[in-house]
Amino acid sequence: MGSHRSEEKINIDILQVILDKRGKGEKARQQSLIYGANLNFPMFRKYKSRLLDAGFITEDMEGRNRVYDITSRGIDYLREGKSIERALHPLMNK
Repeated sequence: MGSHRSEEKINIDILQVILDKRGKGEKARQQSLIYGANLNFPMFRKYKSRLLDAGFITEDMEGRNRVYDITSRGIDYLREGKSIERALHPLMNK
């Protein structure tokens, strides 16, 4: 039986991809977020909008490409989300 990710987990996955790209000195482009967070385009648009509205990410144009960065608020959200995941992990594996 397959498992579905929660909305929280998808948000965390997107933010982590952006942070990983930033750590490599790269900009997170739309395509890298779709592949890196394992989303289809409609799902990406939905979650991108929510993350933008919450102030967790920014969106800019670089040439003809949309690029995304994580804000300090997004980093805090990611840190808290990862902490909760770690705390719940033992409960989920029973």
